[in-house]
Amino acid sequence: MLLFIAVLEIGNSCKRAVPKNYNTTVEADGDGIGTEKLALNSDAKWKVDPITDANVRRLQMMLQKFDIAAKHPLADYEKLEDDLQRSIDKMISECSMTGSDHEALHRWLKPLIGEVQQLKKTSTTVDANRVLKIIDKQMNLYSEYFED
Repeated sequence: MLLFIAVLEIGNSCKRAVPKNYNTTVEADGDGIGTEKLALNSDAKWKVDPITDANVRRLQMMLQKFDIAAKHPLADYEKLEDDLQRSIDKMISECSMTGSDHEALHRWLKPLIGEVQQLKKTSTTVDANRVLKIIDKQMNLYSEYFED
């Protein structure tokens, strides 16, 4: 199934503002995770620069602190979405990566951006929690495909 999500236009550099209205097509499986082919680099993990890695770690800490298993009011999900989006924007503005490592990072990042934007559209805690679980699953792929 194809899922249309609003994400930033990805070129050779991440150093631009994140347009909220750029549409691209990302294939998604049944749980919403993008299936653009994210694979290892000849059986090795991709390399990321220290700034990008620190920004990803910040995103991971936000999710760990939120405690997905706990019950939260919708306002908490809205705040988390805002914090995640700001951190993603910061990561993009600070990115200086190029080449195949950069492209692999974006194959991981595009579905994450789309799901964070889906979180913003939720109107119930049940839907917000469902989307947050997808975000968490996508976030966990980082350590599988990128060097720590």
